[in-house]
Amino acid sequence: MIFNMLKSFNWLDIIILIIIFRIFYISIKGGFTTEFFKFFGTLSAIYFSMHYNTVLSDFISSKLHIEEKMPLEFLDFIIFIILALGGYFIFVLVRNAVNNLLKIEAVSVLNKWGGLLLGALRSILLAGLVSFALVISSVPYLKNSVMDSYLGPRVLSVAVNTYSVIWNNFFSKFATKEEYNSIVSKIAEGDYSK
Repeated sequence: MIFNMLKSFNWLDIIILIIIFRIFYISIKGGFTTEFFKFFGTLSAIYFSMHYNTVLSDFISSKLHIEEKMPLEFLDFIIFIILALGGYFIFVLVRNAVNNLLKIEAVSVLNKWGGLLLGALRSILLAGLVSFALVISSVPYLKNSVMDSYLGPRVLSVAVNTYSVIWNNFFSKFATKEEYNSIVSKIAEGDYSK
């Protein structure tokens, strides 16, 4: 088992581990309150980027006839990044507003360990979001690097399953005219065709 893990270990696994350990460190320093907003910002980034990226890129492509200048997959990638950053930025604004209005600090033990727990979850979700972005990029080397790495497919499936849970348990109840973005599940299974 360890030999198989080391055999499939590549540069992406190193980046994923750096993301995880860096967020662990930041979450202990930042504490529970800060990490709470960052965690929900990451959930928001996953939902908005995975749910709306193909719809928005198809809309832009049809209106601007952009496929003549760049591949649709690259437009999907750009829109995905913009939506992920936008989804995260919403909670940055909320966190800043709350911090300006209230000075909230959790109990010392909860602050440290709660921040670490949320940071651990956020690091895996963020690594999955990065892996998904690499898979939908128009660069075959990046797609293959994710799928051939040890951690890449695992964190990718966590991000895709998180999107599915958010959609099935929350947004599908309110957004009845919208549909689940099944392309996300296809991509996680290795099917990159629209």
